[in-house]
Amino acid sequence: MKNAFLALVGGLCVYELVALKTKCEGDTISEIMWTTTTKRPILPFAFGVLMGHFFWQRVSDAPPTGPDQAT
Repeated sequence: MKNAFLALVGGLCVYELVALKTKCEGDTISEIMWTTTTKRPILPFAFGVLMGHFFWQRVSDAPPTGPDQAT
């Protein structure tokens, strides 16, 4: 699974570099994302809900630390 993720990230980096070198408009990953989310605004909302689902209820075994925590 880790190798597949690294291959995907590497492929996306190569694609982005090639897209940046070409003169074609709208071919970089960020330009594609802007175009897609303009046409389908539910995608950023769904991605945000998904990320909130993954990280909102995260529980740590470590004791709480930080300026707002009582010591």
